[in-house]
Amino acid sequence: MDTEYLKQVLINILIVALSIALIVYAGYHLISGFSEDIETQVAVLDGFDETISADIYIIRRETVLNSKSPGVVNYLVGDGEKVSLGTEVADVYASGTSDVRARIEAIDLQLESLRRVTESAKYLSLSDLDNVDKTIKSLIVAASKNAKENLFSSAASASEELLYRMNLRQLLTGEKDSYEEEIALLTKERAAAVAELTDISDTVRSNVSAYYFYEVDGYESAFAFELAEKLSFESAKAMISSQPSALTGSEAGKLVLDYKWYALVPTDSALAVCFNVGDEYNVDFPASDTSLSMKLERLIANPDRTSDEAFLLFSSSEMPENFNYTRMQPATITVKEYEGFKVPLSALRVVDYDGTSVEGVYVLRGNTVRFRRVDVILSQDGFVLCRSITEEDEDDGYYHFPIVGETEAETEAPKEYEAVPYLKCYDLVIVTAKELYDGKIIAD
Repeated sequence: MDTEYLKQVLINILIVALSIALIVYAGYHLISGFSEDIETQVAVLDGFDETISADIYIIRRETVLNSKSPGVVNYLVGDGEKVSLGTEVADVYASGTSDVRARIEAIDLQLESLRRVTESAKYLSLSDLDNVDKTIKSLIVAASKNAKENLFSSAASASEELLYRMNLRQLLTGEKDSYEEEIALLTKERAAAVAELTDISDTVRSNVSAYYFYEVDGYESAFAFELAEKLSFESAKAMISSQPSALTGSEAGKLVLDYKWYALVPTDSALAVCFNVGDEYNVDFPASDTSLSMKLERLIANPDRTSDEAFLLFSSSEMPENFNYTRMQPATITVKEYEGFKVPLSALRVVDYDGTSVEGVYVLRGNTVRFRRVDVILSQDGFVLCRSITEEDEDDGYYHFPIVGETEAETEAPKEYEAVPYLKCYDLVIVTAKELYDGKIIAD
């Protein structure tokens, strides 16, 4: 047997085996270098509202209705109902205690709340429960805050709305099938209370076509509608610090003669400059669980600049049903609305392109990492909002810059980074991975 031949065969086998081992070893480490845990987030359009919280003062064109003599009032039409000239709006009883009237008012509030709940529940489902629960929590806070600050009218309004929301919650969760039985019992109780009132001394009628409201707060003259359109800084300060007129007991509600009304908002000059006169702003009224678009009519600054105080005067021509017109109440005003791609701050990268620093993010396309430019418009709470670029190529989102001239000599050479696409909707933004670069392959 040729021993030299066998020796050569063994050597060749060892060389082949060693080569295979080296290839496997190198391949393993190469793949391991590509393989890593990647967390991504889909780029979708999101919004953010920049808001301020403030107390607002409501100004309407109001006139108080008085009876011939003081007495116990029994309202004949609904609170906030549109009435025509000559409509009987209230009976005034010479006899009957104020306790009876208080009972009737309390029953009316309960009836209004239950009827409103029954109507609202027709258009809601269990999916609305989260929003109802959030409103309940905010109303509890508002009622407590107003009570501590001796704002009893606002506290009462928040409490009434809280009762409505809690009743609505019971219908949504199925704890109650309906409130028909409660409504029937309250109606019967109200009729019994009204029967205790005797000797009608006056029936009050509307002297114009208007909206009739029960509450008279004594501020009707101080917050006169005619004053709103010519408010100065000093008269605005005097308005919000005014005291209510003493009530005589003959008040039988009031008429609101115009559907247009104003909201006066005390603020400071630093915030006031964020607003533009003539623009529409969204104003949220938690006591009514209602948002209205209101026009900024005037910005009233301190002419002497002796203080940073300022006032905003908004107007609205909407009169929503069951709206709470408590004279002073909290509100939230949306100063500016933003829309764009919401991206975690940790995903932002800065890449150098021929001396130009370009801000962007890495996205995953298939198993390949790609860099995408972003235009940050807002940074908030660990996230940034990036502008949605609409001038995108349908194939890959490249922005096409216009040609400056018609000839090649006149054409401005594009910068290197201008060929980088912007982030677009549904891109998979890489959130957590490190050591990323454009073109990197990510193994499965």
